[in-house]
Amino acid sequence: MTVQTRATSSDERYVRALARGGTASVAGAAVSALGGFVVVLLVTRGYPAQVAGTLFATTSLFLIVLTVAQLGSEAGLPRWIPVKLASGQRTAALRAVLAALVPSLGLSVLLAVVGLLAAPALGPLLVDASSVPLAVEQIRVLSLALPVAVVANTLLAATRGYGTMRPTVLADRIGVTVLQALGVAVTIVVGADAGWLVVAWSVPYLVSLAVATTWLVRRVRRPAPRSRDDRTGAEVRREYWAFTAPRVGVSISQVVLRRADVVLVSALLSAADAAVYTAATRFVVVAGLGVLGIQQTLAPQLSRAFARGDHEQAQHLFLLATAWMMFVSWPMYLVLTAAAPQLLVLFGPGYAVGAAVVAIGSAGMLYGTSAGAVDTALVMAGHSLLSLVNSLVVVVVNVALNLLLIPRLGIVGAASAWAVSVLLRNVLAQVQVRRLNRLRLYGRAAAWVAGVAVLAYGPLLAWAAVADPPPPLPPMVAAAGVATLIYLTVLWRVPSVCLPDLVTAARRRAP
Repeated sequence: MTVQTRATSSDERYVRALARGGTASVAGAAVSALGGFVVVLLVTRGYPAQVAGTLFATTSLFLIVLTVAQLGSEAGLPRWIPVKLASGQRTAALRAVLAALVPSLGLSVLLAVVGLLAAPALGPLLVDASSVPLAVEQIRVLSLALPVAVVANTLLAATRGYGTMRPTVLADRIGVTVLQALGVAVTIVVGADAGWLVVAWSVPYLVSLAVATTWLVRRVRRPAPRSRDDRTGAEVRREYWAFTAPRVGVSISQVVLRRADVVLVSALLSAADAAVYTAATRFVVVAGLGVLGIQQTLAPQLSRAFARGDHEQAQHLFLLATAWMMFVSWPMYLVLTAAAPQLLVLFGPGYAVGAAVVAIGSAGMLYGTSAGAVDTALVMAGHSLLSLVNSLVVVVVNVALNLLLIPRLGIVGAASAWAVSVLLRNVLAQVQVRRLNRLRLYGRAAAWVAGVAVLAYGPLLAWAAVADPPPPLPPMVAAAGVATLIYLTVLWRVPSVCLPDLVTAARRRAP
């Protein structure tokens, strides 16, 4: 296989591994994106904007608290377990799982109790007066779901550390979101009270927990060559938390960047505005989930490459992952920008006002994906403290901009604050990865993807910009289909992008 220059057999093996895991993650992310989109669509079509916005605000707050309670395990375990397994320390790897799980479970139970007791005080801070009773009820249900979700996500992170993406894809990407969509649909069909919406949204975490537990037990019990492992539990805990502790702040900052804007829009404007903002940003989230799948697959492979001191392999994987991140996301961001007004009508009357939010968010992510998995590279190379500093700086800027811009510009202000935060976070990490890890940030494959995407989808963007009135959705979908055909046809013939590896991996069993 040719990748920029002729790849070695080692290159081919790691490219295939990245392709298999990345393909499985992208496939799962696609289902997750569809499920999440359907949840928002069903809620906005089935209930008034006030009710929809209340659900979006409370679940956004839940996801922030969930990330706090996980204590960085989603990054710590995928990095720590491969390092121990590579040196034959299977017992140390298992002790790391326990080192992550026990504190997270304890904290989640404590936070659940706080949520149950403080719900009446939190409701008025989160939504306007008419939505307070519903918000209080939802906060209490989500508090009960918190420990279940924390354990499920921690065990899924452990399975990624053991080298498999399948539990994450099946339980989290597919299982949770699909079951949430089905639960919400049943709630609407039977005409249940709006309070049952949050129950339907929460119950799928039980299924995720069952899948994660079963898979991890199977993985741990696999036979392997015996090796000396004299690390005590206390030593493993110290080493694990020395790496993972800074990631707690990073994880919290990341989820704040993704979710705090919905909470702040609801608190500073109204639950109805939060519904419109969530519907608009859902498109941007959908387009980015494939990127998340590739990043999660890349993390343990970069960890192994840096642990071996194999700079060439780390460089190769980083550049290829960047190209694939752009490949799966750029067409969607460009199409979303062009067709935002027509697509938002799907959520119901009054939602088309969020078109500017879609355009601003898509612009931010075009740059964000082109920067590659720079934060992942920074962390997997052992610079987690720097990543933490970056994250804290960005969170402060994001919250300050939200507080400044939302009262003045409404939901457009929230979108602008988010886009600036994406830009700042990636610029900081790019400078550091370049200087500390000597990684080249851009390669031929990414340049090809960017150029072909702009040429293929540029006419669609120009048409949408000059048409008055805006063109209807069916012809825009047809034009996007033609652009996508051109995009795929050209990039398939570019060796450095390695699309045949993605297709081949899709036909094989994922690891």
